[in-house]
Amino acid sequence: IGDNARQLQPREVDIRLKTETPVLLQEEKVDLAFKAGRDSVVFSDKRLMVVDVQGILGKKIQFLSLPWRSISGFSVETAGAYFDRDTDMKLYTNILGYGMLRQDF
Repeated sequence: IGDNARQLQPREVDIRLKTETPVLLQEEKVDLAFKAGRDSVVFSDKRLMVVDVQGILGKKIQFLSLPWRSISGFSVETAGAYFDRDTDMKLYTNILGYGMLRQDF
């Protein structure tokens, strides 16, 4: 139940996403990153990226990249008490099929 997100070191995430799984541009810089379970959310100076690790062994990874220019709004709901300990973030985009993206922290 919730409250399992932790902040990651941006420099370590930056290196990993440029070498192990090269999905970042060389000039791109990770500003903030969080991990919840096996999944991560990465805030860079160019985009927001959701990293969804799938399957039992975690060998399949889906990267959802949202350039900052495509995000038109957001909302944040802070954690509650007892059973509602997650913080929820909703992003509203102008990308077809991704009008609203919800992420728990």
